[in-house]
Amino acid sequence: MTIEVRERRNEWYRSIDTAQAYGNEEGVGQAIVKCGLPREELFITTKIWISNAGYENAKASIEESLKKLKTDYVDLLLIHQPFGDYYGTYRAMEEAYKAGKARAIGVSNFYPDRYIDIAHFAEVVPAVNQVETHVFQQQKVAREYLAKHNTQIMSWGPFAKEKMISLILRY
Repeated sequence: MTIEVRERRNEWYRSIDTAQAYGNEEGVGQAIVKCGLPREELFITTKIWISNAGYENAKASIEESLKKLKTDYVDLLLIHQPFGDYYGTYRAMEEAYKAGKARAIGVSNFYPDRYIDIAHFAEVVPAVNQVETHVFQQQKVAREYLAKHNTQIMSWGPFAKEKMISLILRY
């Protein structure tokens, strides 16, 4: 996979959200090198996929992600989905955090019950929970639980395309 990098410096993305499951970490790594920006000017997020769940698998997959991304650290490392041995995965992430291989760690797509469970047993409370959030999916209950642990919501979403089209067509 190749990723086009814009030639004008002010057009480059500074926040890059990738994941093992997307299959594009190598391409992202090549783009990071090609763009020529200092690493500290970029914010790189990647996510551990469920096939790499568990302590040993996650630990190895973190190293593989760093290698593919051509960096010594990521700014944010997340568990992509709360399936498999996500406790073991999170322990491997805590180690990566303590070793400076991840500047922050968190979770993605965790409903409040799963989030509370991991936050209760973790040494390092998740910095974020990346969940679908938009005007039609505001995550009000999740926000309450996350706030109690000083965890931020990091939004992802399809921009509610179908609902927006439906609203526009009505008026």
